[in-house]
Amino acid sequence: MNENIHLIRKNVINRKANRYANPDLVAHLYNEYRTQRYELDMAINKRNEHNKLIKQVVVMEDDFKREKKLEEHHKVAKCMKTDIQNREKKIGEIEHDLV
Repeated sequence: MNENIHLIRKNVINRKANRYANPDLVAHLYNEYRTQRYELDMAINKRNEHNKLIKQVVVMEDDFKREKKLEEHHKVAKCMKTDIQNREKKIGEIEHDLV
């Protein structure tokens, strides 16, 4: 998108859409969207890796250690879930602004 911003600006002028089209804003929002989407994907991957580790905890012999690890996992998983939801909300706002 950034490589073709000059073509987009020219197209806006040719269509006489200067009053309602702002190619610089669109480019900024698109870059922000891509950044947020990348960070969301990384957070999801991190959560998935964390969830894979819980399988090892479930088969632990020691009940006390297992319960302690499960509690820790629950706290971390809850934080990850909240983070992912916030990122998804932010992406939704950016998508709305782009439309």
